[in-house]
Amino acid sequence: MRKPAEAPSIQAHDGHRGPPKDRKKMAIVGAVYDAQPQVRTAEQVLQSLFRGPLEPKAPAEAAAAQKNKPIAKAVRASLTQAAANDGEINARDVIFPWLGEQVCQRDPAGLSRWWRSWMGRSACGAMPRRCWASGPGWKSWISCMSPKSCGNWPISSTNRPNTGSGWMGMSFYSCRGQARGLTAWFRHEAKTRPLSSADRRKVEAVCGYFEKNWERMRYDEYLAAGYPIASGVIEGACRHVVKDRLERTGMHWTVAGAQAMLQLRCIAINQQWDDFTAFRVRRESERLYPQTTLYEVEDWPIPQAA
Repeated sequence: MRKPAEAPSIQAHDGHRGPPKDRKKMAIVGAVYDAQPQVRTAEQVLQSLFRGPLEPKAPAEAAAAQKNKPIAKAVRASLTQAAANDGEINARDVIFPWLGEQVCQRDPAGLSRWWRSWMGRSACGAMPRRCWASGPGWKSWISCMSPKSCGNWPISSTNRPNTGSGWMGMSFYSCRGQARGLTAWFRHEAKTRPLSSADRRKVEAVCGYFEKNWERMRYDEYLAAGYPIASGVIEGACRHVVKDRLERTGMHWTVAGAQAMLQLRCIAINQQWDDFTAFRVRRESERLYPQTTLYEVEDWPIPQAA
């Protein structure tokens, strides 16, 4: 982010790691869409995940992917920015009420089943209760089985759980809703193998991660109900709304400029560009030519010439 002209100069890091403080700002991105439930099994998930790059999709998988594309997807992004009264407008207070409005507009009678997914900092408390109480709260399967949670795994012949049959087996049991069994197996293997103290801490960290999220890792129930088990929709929105446009090499932004670009990106993605253009033309005409509104309401006594 570009600092204002009156901001003090950046001091030396003094040996501290990481980027300078306030170098970047976090944008909150929300996405909402409709979709038909897609019932799957753990075998089907693994078949699609571990399919070779040149191996074609099965006919049933291709038909299901075509049928269950997101319907009426809408996205919105916001930065925390200064308000007119010397306060600030928190991005969470913008995005999560907007998600609640979208839910009420799409399902005014409350008959549909909704599910939620978020990545990064959790701010579920800022959402209307209906948005998060009417559907399951789940931990993304990809995030649970990612290198962040299971990476640097010491219990493996290759020391890499995300390669070969070991990673496939762990993925299969997690999709079957057997996270508790996996945790017990992890601890059993840690006790029976000669591991260093650092490796044992890694095992305990992974087991603690699973135990903390057991209630949100019932993937067998989610697959049987037709729910998604990954957060690809919101992760993709963060990438193509924010990162692909605002984080290119050498770019610097002010908060106001970045917010304006985020709004334009969301308008284009939501296919509202024509409506926005007409709205902007009307507003700019009113601002530049305010006298035209007087001509519209004036009752001229002289007849207009033919």
